[in-house]
Amino acid sequence: MSITINRESRPAEPVSVAGFVPSQLNLVLYRIACLELFAVFIAASTSISVYYRAVLGAQVPVGLYFPGAVLLSFLVILVSVGFHHYVKIQTQRKRWYVTVGLGAVGLAFSLFLSGLFLLKEADEYSRGAFIVQFLIVSLVVVGVRALTHNRLRASIARNEIEARRVVLIGRESHCRSVVDRLVKSGLRIQAILPLPEMACGTPQERQGCPNEAYRKIIRQCRPLRPDDILVLATYQDLTGIEALTGALSELPASLHMMPIGLEHILATSKFAELGLLPTIQLLQQPLSIFDRFLKRSFDLIAASIGLVVLCPLLLLVAVMIKLESRGPAIFRQARHGFNNETIRVFKFRTMRTVEDGEQKFTQAVKNDPRITKFGSILRSTNIDELPQLVNVLLGEMSLVGPRPHPIALNLKFEDKLAPLFRRHNVKPGITGWAQVNGCRGETDTIEKMQERLRYDLYYIDHWSFLLDLQIIMMTLVSKRAYANAY
Repeated sequence: MSITINRESRPAEPVSVAGFVPSQLNLVLYRIACLELFAVFIAASTSISVYYRAVLGAQVPVGLYFPGAVLLSFLVILVSVGFHHYVKIQTQRKRWYVTVGLGAVGLAFSLFLSGLFLLKEADEYSRGAFIVQFLIVSLVVVGVRALTHNRLRASIARNEIEARRVVLIGRESHCRSVVDRLVKSGLRIQAILPLPEMACGTPQERQGCPNEAYRKIIRQCRPLRPDDILVLATYQDLTGIEALTGALSELPASLHMMPIGLEHILATSKFAELGLLPTIQLLQQPLSIFDRFLKRSFDLIAASIGLVVLCPLLLLVAVMIKLESRGPAIFRQARHGFNNETIRVFKFRTMRTVEDGEQKFTQAVKNDPRITKFGSILRSTNIDELPQLVNVLLGEMSLVGPRPHPIALNLKFEDKLAPLFRRHNVKPGITGWAQVNGCRGETDTIEKMQERLRYDLYYIDHWSFLLDLQIIMMTLVSKRAYANAY
C-alpha cells in the first residue's frame, strides 16, 4: 500500500495560486548560469579597467582585453556545465558548490593562458592584469555561488521552484527516518511505497520473473513522474535488489539505494577498483597526492615567511622568559604525530616546571600555580605555539590540523574513545578546526575530549584548501579561538 506524505512533512505541491505557478528547476538553473556568465564578464572587464587606470595610468587596450573577458566568462561556464555543477546545486552543500566554482575559475584561466601562448599573445597580456583578473573573478564567483545557493534553497522551501520529485521504496519506518533530511535538501517527496516481496528463487529467475508487485510499483510511479527513486533496503532485502533494479529501469528516473544501518559508512565510501576488481571503498586516505602537495607547499612558504617576519618577536619572548624564571626558554615535548609516530614539538616555556609529555604530563587548569605571569600572556595569545613553525618546516606538523596531544593524554582516552587515533591520519597542526570552535583548555571529562574529536574528524573528512585558509583567518580574528586559553 502506498503512503501519501502529509503536508506537514513536506512542501506543498506545485499548484497555481492566483495566477502564480512555480518555476521549472531547469529554467532556474539556466538563469543561474546566465547570471554567473554575466557576473564573470563584468568582473573580468572591470578589474582590467581598474588595474590599467589605477596602477599603470594608461588606457585599456580594448581590442585585447574585451575579447579576453568574453572568452573567460564562457570558459568558466563551459567548465561548470561540463562538470555538472549547476545540475548538482540542489543536492550538494554550499561549500561543495563554491569550492568547485573556484576550481572552474582556475581551470578556465589555465585554458585561457594556454590559448594566449598558442596564439603568441602572452607577451601582450599584462601579467599583473592577469593576476588581478583571476583574483577578482574568483571572489565574484564565490559570492555569486553562495548567494544563488542560498536563494535557490529558500525558493524551493517557499514552493517558488518546482523541486526534484522523489519516491521512496522501503519499510515505512525506514522511509520516515529520511524524509526530513531529504526535504531540508530541497527535494519533494511524492510517495512512500512498500518494498515488494521477492517471490522468485535465484537472481536469474527473479530478473525475468513476471512479479505483479513490480508492475504495481511501476504503475504507481508513472503518474508521479519522479526524478529520483530511493530504495531503502535491509541486509535481508539485498538479494532481491537486482530484480527490482531491472524492473524499475523501465521508469525514466534515477535509481538510488541506501542500505539501512550503513548510512554513516556510505557517507565516506565510494565505488572504486582494486586491480581489476570493482569494490566499494569504505575509507580512503584523507588527502590525495595533489592535496598533500598543495598543503605542504603552503606550509613551507607560510612557515618560512612567518619565521623571518616573527624572528624579532621570538627573540624578545625568549629573553623575557629567561628574565622571569629559571629554565630553558624553549623546550620540546613528546606528542603523537602523523600515523601515531612520536614527534617532539617546540614550545615556549610558560610554566615553572617542564614535563616531557610522554611519561609525565599534567594538563593546565584555570589559575594553575605552575604558570608564570608572562607565560599566562603567551598562552592566552597562542604565542607559546609559534616555535612549532620549526616543526612545520621539518615536515612533522602542518599549519592547520588536529592539535597534537601529549602521548600520556592520548593513552588516557585510548580505550574510552574510538576512533581516537583516526585524528592522526593527517599531520597535526599549530591551529585546528576544534580550537577555532572553542574546544581548548583542559579535557578533564570524556565529553570534552569527544567534542574535540568530533571537530577533528569533521576537518579530516571535509578537508579543503579553503577550509585551511578559513581556520587560519579564524585563528587570527575570532574570539572563540582564544576561549579557555589558560
